[in-house]
Amino acid sequence: MLLTKFVSVPMQAIDLDPTDAILYSNRSFCLLQTGEATKALSDVNSCIKVRPEWVKGYYRKGAALMSLKVR
Repeated sequence: MLLTKFVSVPMQAIDLDPTDAILYSNRSFCLLQTGEATKALSDVNSCIKVRPEWVKGYYRKGAALMSLKVR
């Protein structure tokens, strides 16, 4: 799948700037689309930790939890 290639791009970028919440959010989205919801949830938790005021992080967390069917 094409998205699996895109997971490595934010991964490399996060290594360069681990304080950028957008990178965690984007990688979380890619991971979720490839069926790796547990990893997506981990990334989105990092996103929220870095930028707790950003609503999109919580949206991504909700999507990952729904994928995992967690209530």
